[in-house]
Amino acid sequence: MSLTKTQKEKVTQFMSFTNTSRNSAITTLKSVSWNSDRAINKFFNDQEHKKRNTSNKKTKSTSSRRTSYGSGNISRPKLNKLFEKYSENSEEINPEGVETFLSDCGIGLMDIEALILSWHLCAEKMGSYSKEEFCDGLYRLKCDSVQALKKRKSTFLNDIQNDNKFKEFYNFVFTFAKEDPRHKFLSIDIGIFLWKLLLPKRFKLLDKWLEYLQIEENNKKTISEDLWKNILHFSKNVKTLEDYDPFEAYPVMIDEFVEWLQEQN
Repeated sequence: MSLTKTQKEKVTQFMSFTNTSRNSAITTLKSVSWNSDRAINKFFNDQEHKKRNTSNKKTKSTSSRRTSYGSGNISRPKLNKLFEKYSENSEEINPEGVETFLSDCGIGLMDIEALILSWHLCAEKMGSYSKEEFCDGLYRLKCDSVQALKKRKSTFLNDIQNDNKFKEFYNFVFTFAKEDPRHKFLSIDIGIFLWKLLLPKRFKLLDKWLEYLQIEENNKKTISEDLWKNILHFSKNVKTLEDYDPFEAYPVMIDEFVEWLQEQN
């Protein structure tokens, strides 16, 4: 079967959400005219129906179960109502609504957990959540209430402990934090703030790097995506100056930072 680009993306997303096979994903999506929300709901409703048919427990114990952190029975209507509580229109939650939502969940705007939540929601820009991002993201997190998310956020830091997951999260932050989606850079000030938040336990030379960025000749520069990604690579491989490989293809600014450090020493 030949699928369009959009259909392929929906199949991949469905497989990621449900941990099911490609054929099963295509069959389910086709049955609901390729509507992702309906397909996901159908999948989990079918799973729940199978469990009920094979379970020897009383049906009332199953039907009375409600969503809590870690359970699989998530209410789409509850998610929609939660979205409506914090949004002023049917399309997105604005910056004020995001701040209120985060506060209700015990998350500060400047906390790393706010970035991790946005990563989980696959949010495209800082300061707002679309309805799709908000509802689908919380669905994946298995949280359809503020109380459930309060419990779930206590494990957020564990979600990025794995090096591969942290790299995925770290790269997401660059795109998410750009002041304008069309830009290909971050300002030095934003970069400094984010690196302070993300790399304290991962970058031995972080304090020196931040000091270097604040030198007058540097603080008017910008941070490219290439520099952003290479700082993570640099942080993993260079714990002291002795670890630095001059033949490594680092951006010029990192090479100049090393030269500055050598002069300092």
